Amino acid sequence: MKEETSEIIPCDVGIVFGGISMIPYRLKETEKLYKAGLIEKILVTGGIGRLNIDRVTPEAIKMAKFLMEKHIPQNDILLEPNAKNTYENLKYSLEILKGNYTLPNSKLMLITLDFHMKRCRKLMEKELKGTTLWSKAVKDGKTDLENWQETLLGKRVIYQEALLLSYYVKHNSMNDFSLEVARRKRMTK
Repeated sequence: MKEETSEIIPCDVGIVFGGISMIPYRLKETEKLYKAGLIEKILVTGGIGRLNIDRVTPEAIKMAKFLMEKHIPQNDILLEPNAKNTYENLKYSLEILKGNYTLPNSKLMLITLDFHMKRCRKLMEKELKGTTLWSKAVKDGKTDLENWQETLLGKRVIYQEALLLSYYVKHNSMNDFSLEVARRKRMTK
């Protein structure tokens, strides 16, 4: 797997994760990447999560509409409208990708906020050994890794992310040696 660097190579698909309050930041970055020729197709993933206000329209549909309003052709947008969490985002996205691309020969880019990237990468790495995987960590100014402690939202989001990382490691949904070591040390005290 390729690690995130400042240099991004053109990718076959950019996978954009839902998250209702974070979507605008992710989509604006996705639009820039697409128009710069750094992603050929865009896979938007997200169903009706617990924070989806209208409880009717999946996040993926909302994201696709936003992208089409920015003049991105509908045939360059792949939809995954069923996922209710990050694990399902990746599980259902992989089903779509396997139906349309030769994995592991494809180049994929994960597009999400920086606090969310580690979990997304670790989940994807467990499932896609040998695939070229790039990351584009997006900033929102409130929950960024550099300034999360300055807002109540940032503190809540980072705390929640730490709990979810631990949960996924504990349930073998992803591998993260550093979290597993910390968990074992805590259990032996």
